[in-house]
Amino acid sequence: MKKIIILFLTLIIITGCYDNVELDDLSLVTGIGIDYKDNNYFLTYEILNDNKSDNSSDLLSYTIHGSGKTISEAFVNTNYSMSKKPYFAHLKVMIFSENVIKDKLKEIIEYIFRNVNIREEFITLISKDVTPKEILESSSKYHPVVSNYIVNLLDYGKFNNGIAINETFKELVKKLASEKHDILINSIGLKDENVYLANSYIFSK
Repeated sequence: MKKIIILFLTLIIITGCYDNVELDDLSLVTGIGIDYKDNNYFLTYEILNDNKSDNSSDLLSYTIHGSGKTISEAFVNTNYSMSKKPYFAHLKVMIFSENVIKDKLKEIIEYIFRNVNIREEFITLISKDVTPKEILESSSKYHPVVSNYIVNLLDYGKFNNGIAINETFKELVKKLASEKHDILINSIGLKDENVYLANSYIFSK
């Protein structure tokens, strides 16, 4: 009987630790950019730099890239290019190109809702006159983590001049599904290598 109890407790301990992943084995993704051209999806991840040393010249974030014929393939290929497992729980923004919004939004919505690793609480934006990749690669000493800077821009715009639509992806999809609301999405651009809030896009039908 004692042997059975010991075996049972051992199985509980092993099972409880089986899916456990150390934070050091994860890459924290704070922003995702998605573009579509030449029948391919192009992804950019902004990742927090966990290898930052005491050298003040080290950037707080970096980007990686991947592509694929489908949105699923693009995510898989981007994830494979990483040395650590991507962790999306801290995802702040997802930036779409105009091509994505016009032609591929449905596929992306379906993929995100099927992907249990991606929470739908991030902010959705459209890149204006530049690619999502260029936006996420624009980190500098003034905005070392671009995704955080964009969230701060939206917060400032919402509470000071009302030009920012600070809705999550989940809220956006609910409105799209209801067909009873005007759908607005903020766009962002680059000027003198600085990210700025541009015009809002409105969905027709």
